[in-house]
Amino acid sequence: MRRIWIAQLILITLSILCPLCVKAQDYIYEGKRVSGQFVKAMELVNQAKDLLEDNKIDQALEAAQRSVQLAPESALAHLALAGTKARSGDLETGIEECKKAIAIDPRKPEMWMTLGNIYQSAGKSSEALATLHEYLKRFPHDSHYEFIKSQVAIIEKEQMTRVSGSSVSGIDYFADATKRGVMKWIPSRMPLSVYIEPKSTARNFQPSFADDAKSCFADWAAASQGKVDFKFVDQPDGADIKLGWSDNPNEVAQPAEGGEAKVVPGTNGIKSVSIKVLTLLPVKELKVDDALIHFICMHEVGHSLGIIGHSQNRGDIMYCSLPLNFESCALSNRDAKTLQHLYSDEVVAATNSSNGIAASQEESALDDKARKEIANGNTQEALRLYKEARTKYPNSQLLKHNYACAINQAGLGEMNAQKYEAAADRFKEALTVDPNDNTAKINLGIALMNSGTMQSLQGHFPEAEPFYKEAVELLAASNNQTMLTTAVHNYSKYLSRVGRSSEAQQLEAKYLKH
Repeated sequence: MRRIWIAQLILITLSILCPLCVKAQDYIYEGKRVSGQFVKAMELVNQAKDLLEDNKIDQALEAAQRSVQLAPESALAHLALAGTKARSGDLETGIEECKKAIAIDPRKPEMWMTLGNIYQSAGKSSEALATLHEYLKRFPHDSHYEFIKSQVAIIEKEQMTRVSGSSVSGIDYFADATKRGVMKWIPSRMPLSVYIEPKSTARNFQPSFADDAKSCFADWAAASQGKVDFKFVDQPDGADIKLGWSDNPNEVAQPAEGGEAKVVPGTNGIKSVSIKVLTLLPVKELKVDDALIHFICMHEVGHSLGIIGHSQNRGDIMYCSLPLNFESCALSNRDAKTLQHLYSDEVVAATNSSNGIAASQEESALDDKARKEIANGNTQEALRLYKEARTKYPNSQLLKHNYACAINQAGLGEMNAQKYEAAADRFKEALTVDPNDNTAKINLGIALMNSGTMQSLQGHFPEAEPFYKEAVELLAASNNQTMLTTAVHNYSKYLSRVGRSSEAQQLEAKYLKH
């Protein structure tokens, strides 16, 4: 008989940035009398924009610098220089040039969009949010409004779920990668079969995109040091990982997403993954070419291997947003070390083995019926079936365990929707059914930890502490050192924030291994 472990469908996204400069014709023809020198500067702005789209960064930078020399009073010239500086990797200069552009003409929405995007690429999420919120307030009728609104939602969600205490300079970002639990492929599944759609009618699709995707799988395999391997197949049926293309932004969760990976967990590690990559992005000015597709695919393949959470370091492929100098981005040493850590022998996926549970034929049949409902996404119907079956067989260990797992599944659905207190209630219910369900204990600890963080972010400090305290106690009892470390860091950060630094130090001394 088989036990089951159920987890939520995890949707992973990559936020795509807005254009960094715009054409200057509208400025030239605003009825103002301008000099020939100013006209030449605007021509250079347009050249810089076209060169950026063709990823000719050095030439674009030269044109933008010359435009500012000719027309230092032009907001568009400073904006062009901001964009080219950012794309070349000089983010701080990009930020300063954007500020100059806004000081000259704050009425143009692209000024605020670009500044927000450069802040985010620089890892300054708080400044990015403040800037993009200002854009939303000023320009509710702009054509990019919904795109920016979606982008803001992604950044805010990333901030709320960020693991406290994780380092942007550590050897890896394993804690961030596994903040929703450990997900990985088991060794017996290697090599993983991968189907990449070779042709597509999606607009902007190029056959070279399939080769870009293949190279990403090869790079991740090399980074794993033999722990992960792939084989490419010609048919999608039965493939472990399927990668396809679309020109419909509605096929991803948010319009600001350029790619999405759906990771489906099974009873033994990851069951399957479906990756969707957009060939047409909501911002028409952002050119979809091999460089952009390569970065998006590299990021999504990382998710498909179980790196579910994002890095906080903008130098890593698994950073939550597209770096403005994405053409030069490659797997970092931290990306490689995180994958190696995840696939090390001491890290075990949150699965349950069911060998040895005795059950009658009818018990097994009832269990199979409920599990089919779970497989079809009908969790509530599965719960009803398990409850009914347990009334008939109250002493069945198989039904008890799998009923608890189904309740756990419902809790994970609540947690995925950020309804952390509702999720905690579900996990407590699962533990009432099966007090030995360690997965439910861990999930309850995570839900409580997130509840504390939510209360703290909202300024409800007295209400936050009981959640933090219970989370630490539960995770300590579960023997999950990774999640315990995360919970302790969050609680410690809270204690320091409310002026109880000595208690924070005592907490870390008690629970953290040094």
